[in-house]
Amino acid sequence: MTAAQRVGVAPPAVVGVWNGSTALRPYQRGFELAPQKVLTKDVVVDPRVADWFDISRLEGDRYLSEVCDTILPRVMSMVGVQVPVAMMGASMGGLATIYALGERPDLFQCGLAFSVHWPLAGDSLVDGLINHLPVPGRVRLWMQNGTGGLDTSYAPFQRRADSRLVSRGYRLDRDFSSRVLRRSGHNEKSWAKRLPDAIAWWLGGM
Repeated sequence: MTAAQRVGVAPPAVVGVWNGSTALRPYQRGFELAPQKVLTKDVVVDPRVADWFDISRLEGDRYLSEVCDTILPRVMSMVGVQVPVAMMGASMGGLATIYALGERPDLFQCGLAFSVHWPLAGDSLVDGLINHLPVPGRVRLWMQNGTGGLDTSYAPFQRRADSRLVSRGYRLDRDFSSRVLRRSGHNEKSWAKRLPDAIAWWLGGM
């Protein structure tokens, strides 16, 4: 049974957006998915990426504009109706997903974020990104991390994110969901296993 069948709604259209990383520009994905307005010069990035992660080269706003102003209108014209829209991403894409809710709550009603890569800039990133979200009631946010690979370092940052969401008035299990999947890692196979639950949570709240 599909996630849509579980909640009794029509299945969503899924649009995959590629990133600009190439052999000549191996880090372009990071620049495109970074939450640009949140990563200011006062935010200290993880030393493990500091040798290439130059905040003056961030393209998160350009990437989001391409998604919102070029790709989605084209898709909506093909679908032919106004339908609810969710953003979904993993790792750096999880950061981009939360950022999109703050930048375009008029367009995205929900965000589905897997293995949100909080360690990119730690607590300052958590605080900045959660504070960037709109007031409660406008969007819903689903997050899930694993316990293996890169995800092993995520727990304290995720707890901070959960706490800040609650302090802002977001209600757990209604406005947002925060889950841990044991024996799951930082890879596409693990994220695929989490996908049905994420989509069911989104569609079930419409």
